[in-house]
Amino acid sequence: MDNDNVNHPQHYNQDGIECFDVISAFFGKEALEDFCLGNALKYLMRCQHKGKYIEDLKKAKFYIEKILALRGEQQADLNQILAEIKKHDTTQDDKIENVAF
Repeated sequence: MDNDNVNHPQHYNQDGIECFDVISAFFGKEALEDFCLGNALKYLMRCQHKGKYIEDLKKAKFYIEKILALRGEQQADLNQILAEIKKHDTTQDDKIENVAF
């Protein structure tokens, strides 16, 4: 089976158990949402600096979609997502304004 670096990287799956499942089981749904939000922010902030721009944007999108799925949502409003990220970290306001999708 090919490694999918965006949706299911092999290094996040041990013996058929995904990290998401472990985080959710140990810490609950809210902690899993926070984990996903932090990872989305991480990939958005570094996408222009790693040389894997498109892959990092896809990874950020994956985590945002995971949050939406946990909340039962189907589609995201990008402005709402960025506002949520800014609410958690106001020190990055100027950088978040320049994020391109």
